[in-house]
Amino acid sequence: MLGSFSCIKQGWISIDMTSRYSYLFVPATRAERFFEKLRQPSNELIVPFAVIFDLEDSIPDSRKSEARELLSRVIREYVDGARPLFRCFVRINDFSTPYCAEDIEWLRAFGDRPFGIKLPKCRNPDDIKAVEEFHSAAFPVFPTIETLDGYKNRDQIMAYAKKIGVERIGFGAGDMALELGVERNYSLPLFRHLIFELILTAKLYGLDMIDSTSRVLPKKDQDWESRLAEEVAFSFENGFAGKKSVHPAQVPIIERHFRSDDAETNFQQIVNDFAGEDSIRAVRSSVTGDYIGNPSLKGAKKFLLEHNS
Repeated sequence: MLGSFSCIKQGWISIDMTSRYSYLFVPATRAERFFEKLRQPSNELIVPFAVIFDLEDSIPDSRKSEARELLSRVIREYVDGARPLFRCFVRINDFSTPYCAEDIEWLRAFGDRPFGIKLPKCRNPDDIKAVEEFHSAAFPVFPTIETLDGYKNRDQIMAYAKKIGVERIGFGAGDMALELGVERNYSLPLFRHLIFELILTAKLYGLDMIDSTSRVLPKKDQDWESRLAEEVAFSFENGFAGKKSVHPAQVPIIERHFRSDDAETNFQQIVNDFAGEDSIRAVRSSVTGDYIGNPSLKGAKKFLLEHNS
């Protein structure tokens, strides 16, 4: 069972907390509703790796101040109790808007923050430097590249992020597609080229790249789960380290595909094929009969360590 949990009024109870790949967006104005739903004693859901309370795209300009006030109260009331269950981030507004400065003032006034900062539309290292005061190992800054400026400056952004201890970089497909003037479609060669460049750069700097949200939402009498599964499979197979979501029903599909039981079985078989052959750098696969070299063994051990730690 993947990270399911139930909540009771006396506190939070976590059962088999193993989620590590899903990042669930919740509008700041719905944060209290989110927590109240979790407090229902009969409720059992999949816990995401992280919850991102949003002050940006999901909040109309006229409600930015209200959203901050609501979120302040909800965080102080609920987040400490939820901390054993999932990591918490707040997505602020980007630096091209007047709301970003207001968000930063709000962050400074908050005092000890029990949440990390999701930084949207990161265009250059200066954007990270502007919020670096809020970064810590426990509550990190989480920059997102979703503009052509961010893509152009990806090396500088990721180098600086790595320097200060950032572990993950997000990808935003919607705004990137808007700037490219193309459909938000991962099958487009142009879109894939850009995605692969970002993933490769993240790998070079030892950072995890987290994929954008999916637009596939639960629908009655439609095969939405298989459509979402195809998207998540693309993310996993091409080197993303997780995926963002906008609906709780997306979370178990993300977790299931990134855990990849089939991949774990295959990698365990590689390790088993090498068992007792420490001095040999290549063996024949007991499943396919194909050549398996030492790099495959190292990769299998790395995968199993990361997915079972």
